[in-house]
Amino acid sequence: GFLRSKSRTKGKDNANVFEKITATDTGREMIEQHSLALVPVLISIHNRGVPAAFGHICLPSPEDLNHLDKDKSFSGPLEKKHKDLEGPIRKEERKIRLKLRRMKKRGKDSKILSIQSTSANSKEFIAKHSGMPALTQDTRESDIKNKMSSGKIITTENKLLSHTLRMVCGFVRNGDFDLGKGHGSGLGFCSLVSLLHLLEQQGNRRSCLVLIRNPTSFQYRFASLSVVL
Repeated sequence: GFLRSKSRTKGKDNANVFEKITATDTGREMIEQHSLALVPVLISIHNRGVPAAFGHICLPSPEDLNHLDKDKSFSGPLEKKHKDLEGPIRKEERKIRLKLRRMKKRGKDSKILSIQSTSANSKEFIAKHSGMPALTQDTRESDIKNKMSSGKIITTENKLLSHTLRMVCGFVRNGDFDLGKGHGSGLGFCSLVSLLHLLEQQGNRRSCLVLIRNPTSFQYRFASLSVVL
C-alpha cells in the first residue's frame, strides 16, 4: 500500500486517503502550506535492478502502467541520450591542458615548471602559452548564449524536474540488494505534491508504483513505494 510502514492496504484505501485529505479545508490548507515538503519513502524494485544513491524517482505515465499490466516482465521505458552543450568546450580545454603537461614534463619553459596546477591564474596561463582564450566559466556561458541566440542551439528553459523522459518526483538517498526479500530496495525522498498525485492516479492499485533510474543508466525500472512512518 501507500500510507503504510509494514502493513498492507487495499487499493481502495489509497483512494480513500486522497479523498479524505482533499475533501476538508484543513487538508487542502495543509497541502498549500507544505507543498514543497519532502517525505521519506521506501522503494522496492520489481524484477531486476538495485537503486543507487542520487537516482531519480519518477512518475510513470498511464501508458507505462498499461504496458506493465499487459506484460509483467516489462522493465520500463528507456531515457533518451541528451546532448552535452559544453562537451566540445571541455574537450578543447583537455587538449590544451594535456599539451601544457607535456611541455612541463619536457622542461622547455621555466615558467611552466614553476606554475602550480591549482594556481588562480592557471586559466590565464593557458591562454598566454597556448595562443587560445582562457576557458573560464564566463567564457563557457557566453559561448553557449551566443550559440543559442544565433539559432545553432534550439532549446527551451530546462527545468530539473522535467528535463527527463519522465517527471522527477524525488531522489534516492541510498539503496542495495535486500537478501531477505530477494530484490533491490532503498530509501529516498519525494515531494508531497507528487505523492498526492500518485494517490489520485493509482488509487485503485494495491501499491503505488514509481519509476527508478540510476545516474549511470538509461533504463527506468518499476518500484513500489511506501511512506516511512
